[in-house]
Amino acid sequence: MFVDTFDIERRSCDSVTNKFGRILLQFCQTYDMVIANGRFGPESEQYTFMNKNGCSVIDYLIISKSMFRLINNFAVLSNSESCHFPISIALGIFNAKHINNVHTEEKTRYDINAENAHVYSNCISENIDKGVFEYVFNSLSDVDVPIDNIILEFEKAIFTCSSSFKKVTKWKYKHGNKSVWFDTECKLSKRSL
Repeated sequence: MFVDTFDIERRSCDSVTNKFGRILLQFCQTYDMVIANGRFGPESEQYTFMNKNGCSVIDYLIISKSMFRLINNFAVLSNSESCHFPISIALGIFNAKHINNVHTEEKTRYDINAENAHVYSNCISENIDKGVFEYVFNSLSDVDVPIDNIILEFEKAIFTCSSSFKKVTKWKYKHGNKSVWFDTECKLSKRSL
């Protein structure tokens, strides 16, 4: 039986785990991955699929444990166009510099939401046609290709598709003005209490 050893508890409206769910959980454990669904409050715990037969969570954001800290927000959005509900995530990437006791911080986020999701989806489709994901697709069935290489190439492809949605914010402050030690890891720990 699979035991989730990640330190931020996962909650879900879906209490059923079938054979495919157990295989997915085993995959996550084997490759040190985390399912982000259900770890960011009530908006992340919702069903991702609904039809006349019922509801379930079958659409996931699966990410490496080391990359998990980049997620600032996660929500399952409502949708009337499909049986599947869109997943919305906010990623925060910080680049900090210390020069002459002045702390400069740069935060990168990707603004993909319900209003522009169709534009992002079209961008993904166009990049698939251009071959951006070709290495990922071809490598998935090759047992000799390390999964870490596939994940890195997949991340590069996603960043390529997301470049037009990138927003960068920069700010400066002297060391005494902000607690430098209160980083994303502290924020996530506080959120899990």
